[in-house]
Amino acid sequence: TNWMEVAGLPLPRTYMGSTVMDGKIYVVGGMDTMARTNVYTFDGTNWTEWESSSAFGRIVRGLCVYDGSLYAFCDYGDVFKKVGTGAWSKIWTGASTLGTGTYCCVNAAVFNGELYSAWVMVSSPWTVKIVKYDGVSFSVSLDTATGGATFPPLYIWNGYLYAAASKNIYRTLDGVTWASVNDANITAGITSF
Repeated sequence: TNWMEVAGLPLPRTYMGSTVMDGKIYVVGGMDTMARTNVYTFDGTNWTEWESSSAFGRIVRGLCVYDGSLYAFCDYGDVFKKVGTGAWSKIWTGASTLGTGTYCCVNAAVFNGELYSAWVMVSSPWTVKIVKYDGVSFSVSLDTATGGATFPPLYIWNGYLYAAASKNIYRTLDGVTWASVNDANITAGITSF
């Protein structure tokens, strides 16, 4: 496999959300010296500013396509939806589902027709929550203490949805029952997230 460098974003940033839709890479939010609200698309050659939205008001860290729409996941539990070229609309404020504490979204993934997002409490007791959206409502699918600061990735492999929380890795087939994974092939080399 060969990698080649392509044009970078017009403004470098960290902590942004990205996804692929309609043959383009979409990048939204993130931050450099301040939170950014620009949405850029990349067609394989050029970056284009698609729009700038003040709707977010927070750092967007997760971006995902679900049921043909873009979903943006912001710090502190806000989720926005964009259908076509319409405006972004807030569809969820996580406080009622996530509980007390300050949560940041880490990323999102679509698995078995449902949208999952990983949230981490940014102070002790360092809780990770995986939230499931079925197109109607949001609910906590996995709630676990991590024992330290962690930013859990979600990934899909061999028919399972995996969530890594510190040195613990969990997987599910159905989004309801999660099991801790002790498979050396999966956990090899993982020391901290």
